[in-house]
Amino acid sequence: MARTLNGIHLFEDLEELILDNNQLGDDVEIPLLQHLHTLTLNKNRISFS
Repeated sequence: MARTLNGIHLFEDLEELILDNNQLGDDVEIPLLQHLHTLTLNKNRISFS
């Protein structure tokens, strides 16, 4: 099952985004959010290599 963040770009003033435990994979696309200062991605399926 594909997990996406469709529509997240509509939250232009978003400052904190917590995406823990969402089974997000390497294919997830996080758009540029000008005011975002905290992004948490714990316990997903993203590999950093």
